[in-house]
Amino acid sequence: MPVLRGKRAVGDKSFAGRPFQRQLRACAARSCIPPKRGLRPSGSFHQSYYRQRHHLKNFFCRIKRFPGISTRYDKLALTLLAFVQFGAVLDWLSHQV
Repeated sequence: MPVLRGKRAVGDKSFAGRPFQRQLRACAARSCIPPKRGLRPSGSFHQSYYRQRHHLKNFFCRIKRFPGISTRYDKLALTLLAFVQFGAVLDWLSHQV
């Protein structure tokens, strides 16, 4: 995966397995994955990057309350992107109050 070269992959504990970590190292990508309980940490864990991942996950949970986004009624990726952008604007406006 040359797309990941020099990038940082952020994931949850389910991605902490050794095969996935080896694959990331083979792609020359860095990882930010918290270690599983009972396993030795396989790489550096940057808590700030993981916090940003959590905020992004919460954002997608908030915009999934719109049925067009959560069930993906539209077949075109461009239309789905428009719905996500519209949901992002509505989410941003709701936090401006």
